Amino acid sequence: MLRNAASKVMWVGRATVFLVGLAVILALVLGVASAAFGANGGNFILGKTNVATLITRLAGSNGVDGAMFEVQNNNSGTNDTALSLKVQAGEAPMKVNSAAKVTDLTSDKVDGVDLPLSGSVEVDPPSVGAHSCIQNSVTIPGKLASDSGMLFPSRNFSAGPNVTLMTHFGVGPANADQLFYTVCNVGDTAADPPLGFWEFVIVRV
Repeated sequence: MLRNAASKVMWVGRATVFLVGLAVILALVLGVASAAFGANGGNFILGKTNVATLITRLAGSNGVDGAMFEVQNNNSGTNDTALSLKVQAGEAPMKVNSAAKVTDLTSDKVDGVDLPLSGSVEVDPPSVGAHSCIQNSVTIPGKLASDSGMLFPSRNFSAGPNVTLMTHFGVGPANADQLFYTVCNVGDTAADPPLGFWEFVIVRV
């Protein structure tokens, strides 16, 4: 009788120890997982949604001579990117503290206007008679027939104070790569504007 009672007590004791141990293990596992996925100060788990309500910062007293953080996506698909930034409507997706130009970062869309080409080109304006205008063009490789653009004369162009400049659209597919301009002379004598490198900007809507 006593032996049977003792046996039952031992069984209950073992069961209690097992349950307490299981409870501790579950508490540790679930607690760590909860901290990892949903609390500030936890581990950042790859392939999972990590939640934080405070800023996460990667910093160092001496920094790194190069990139501090790199994301590389080698997926073979056609829609993969290395970074996706999402915010609410009307909010900026990114902040920077430098106005320096970023190499290979192309921001060619501004208010729905594409600026595909810009640079400088050598221009030799034609001579213009007194009180007259003459049209000419310059070749801009890559310009399309539907593109418009602007020319900005070099400083030595101002040597002819009576000469003005106007640029305008191309006139058709046959002249796709030509940016047309008109030189007018409002003086009383003929003018021969000097050769120079002019800046240009091509606008594509």
